[in-house]
Amino acid sequence: MPNPQFAPSNHSGKPRASAKISISVQDEPRQVLPEITYKQENVSSIMIKLRLKRYGKKREASYRIVAMNSLSRRDGRPLEELGFYNPRTDEVRLDVPGIVKRLQQGAQPTDTVRRILQKANVFEQVSATTAS
Repeated sequence: MPNPQFAPSNHSGKPRASAKISISVQDEPRQVLPEITYKQENVSSIMIKLRLKRYGKKREASYRIVAMNSLSRRDGRPLEELGFYNPRTDEVRLDVPGIVKRLQQGAQPTDTVRRILQKANVFEQVSATTAS
């Protein structure tokens, strides 16, 4: 038996009680569930979003306007970079033909990107190209 003087103790100076360990044993083996695989049949049904991808230093954010799969992470790999937005200086650079092409293909802009595109009158160009 260990000397209580040298045994690990709690803060009250009393020897620490040993931890209780309980082990449960299952009599029946676990059921193995069949593996489920999901086959993606229609790749063109993936929703494309026009959204902002953050970059820059901490507290000095700038954004790239990108076309991405809607299920991708915010800073994930984009399908295409279509512009730039700096909220601190309100600087905006857009690849208008690329944005028009993506919008005609059915890409959905996020609310912030929609506001940026409305300020640049991009939606008027989209409706003008679809009308002609």
